[in-house]
Amino acid sequence: SEWMYSTVYNDPEFGGIKDIYLEKYAYLKEALTGVYGLSIVDHERLDEDVYKSTYENGVSIYVNYSNNDYTTKDGIAVKANSYTKTGKEA
Repeated sequence: SEWMYSTVYNDPEFGGIKDIYLEKYAYLKEALTGVYGLSIVDHERLDEDVYKSTYENGVSIYVNYSNNDYTTKDGIAVKANSYTKTGKEA
């Protein structure tokens, strides 16, 4: 029933789902600032679990899905399970 969802959503004892959602939202908002709504003009795989997406305004976002830090040939560092944003809007 609905009361269970709303109780668990707000109650930190049950995992603080609300806090988790807010944290994920803030993370994604930061990552997409400057590129939201823009077209991806290039997408490439740099390594097994590392990808680079370039947007129409020249911003690139490197995403590292692995558990190890990664550095591109150009010296751009991408922490494990994270992203790095470069370009004029970064």
